[in-house]
Amino acid sequence: MMSLHENGDQATDIHIDKLRKRVEIRCLRMNHNTKEWDLVYCESHPLSEIQSDLAEAS
Repeated sequence: MMSLHENGDQATDIHIDKLRKRVEIRCLRMNHNTKEWDLVYCESHPLSEIQSDLAEAS
């Protein structure tokens, strides 16, 4: 599963890899010269950790 959230020149891409049970979060910035998204930052977490954080927040 993948989700892209755009906000002007910035975007957040969230990819859930159910096979490896990991969540990858990428922060992107629009490159106006190439008209493509450039990767600014990327982090990966165990799916169980994200689920736990969401349960705690609700």
